[in-house]
Amino acid sequence: MAPSASDFEGQDALFEKDAAKGVPPELARATMRMEFPPSYVVVGAYRLLSDRKLLKPAWDKCRHAARRGAIAGGIWAFLTFGIQRKFIEVFLRNSPRITGLSHETIFGYRVPFNVHTYAAVLFVGSQVTNIMRFFLRKNLAIVRDRAWAYTVESRGKGPEFWQPYVEEWDHPPRPDVDQTIFDRILASYFGRTVIKQAFGFAAALLEGLPIIGLVFMVSNRVGAAMWAHDLEKRQHYAAKEQLKRPERKE
Repeated sequence: MAPSASDFEGQDALFEKDAAKGVPPELARATMRMEFPPSYVVVGAYRLLSDRKLLKPAWDKCRHAARRGAIAGGIWAFLTFGIQRKFIEVFLRNSPRITGLSHETIFGYRVPFNVHTYAAVLFVGSQVTNIMRFFLRKNLAIVRDRAWAYTVESRGKGPEFWQPYVEEWDHPPRPDVDQTIFDRILASYFGRTVIKQAFGFAAALLEGLPIIGLVFMVSNRVGAAMWAHDLEKRQHYAAKEQLKRPERKE
């Protein structure tokens, strides 16, 4: 049975073009977010930076370690940036690729520094990030573990909010046993499961950024909690819809 957008049956209805139709206004934005899971990395960062119930406990736990790491990283960058830049310039100056890139522009604008400086900034930024991560490793792990509880508390939801699973399909579809191996291979790369895994890819990509990636290491946990919150809201809606259909056949 194909999911109907009018009664919001089935989680796959979220991936249809008109998935947001037929849902209450308070669920429309959550539905749009769930259509594109990588958006939750933005949601998590916004929630972390704008909600004091999330930002304050996280910052209080990491403040002193972050300060020590920033000071140590700043001293390291100040003392070694020139040396590393000179090292890159000496050992890479004969590379045709590096030499060619030094004259390139970005979006038509010439950058105010050459490629050697750019490479040195990347190297030093990565080193400063590792230094800060060394100081933050214990407190950052604690904050990441508590991010779920902080997010649930900030939303004002108690344990009763999380209810048992409710089947959203009247007749859940059965697996296609006649599916060919070629179809299975394509599904593993282009199926809806990959769309959900895109959140993990986007989160890992942002966490790998120099320095600012440390913030995303916490905010991505918040984003995952917000995703779970939206999924649970959809479950509540499905449960209410079931109560309106007492004639539903088991």
